[in-house]
Amino acid sequence: MRVCLVLSEFFAWGKYGGFGSMARSLGNGLKKRGVEVWAIAPLRRGQRKREAIDGITVLGYPGSRVLTTEAWRVLQPGGILYIASPDYLHWKEDFYNCDYSHNNVTTVRRTLPLLHNSGFKALKHVYLSGFFTGRPATLASYLVHWGLRFADGNGLDRKLYKLKLDFLRRFIVIGEKQT
Repeated sequence: MRVCLVLSEFFAWGKYGGFGSMARSLGNGLKKRGVEVWAIAPLRRGQRKREAIDGITVLGYPGSRVLTTEAWRVLQPGGILYIASPDYLHWKEDFYNCDYSHNNVTTVRRTLPLLHNSGFKALKHVYLSGFFTGRPATLASYLVHWGLRFADGNGLDRKLYKLKLDFLRRFIVIGEKQT
């Protein structure tokens, strides 16, 4: 089986935390189970368009449409596409403020048609916030965003800002390549 992880970041090339860390751990866990793992992430300084890290083939991409086209190319029919991304609707200004690579506005509502138009069937999507999923994740995201509204990336307390980012809503969309 081959799985393709589509990510906003990968744990390498100067990105060490958050989704990138989760993606690398997930990829390593899948590799241990005998799954061929590919990852597609934005190109970073020092990253080649195709590299192997821990046995995971990592492809760099410059934009969202290229991302699904590349996933279509590397996956066989029935292959799984896994997209994990911050939800712009909850991140608002923090979407751009926390990471320069966040240049494609990502929401579930925008990602599902992108998959469909690229020949993938959306199997499932879920919202995440900290350790919450589903509706509790959305509630946690609103509460933390409101409660820590004073914490921003330019402020003095970087730890509070990182805590805020940990609880802002993210989403995962899982798609299957159609024949």
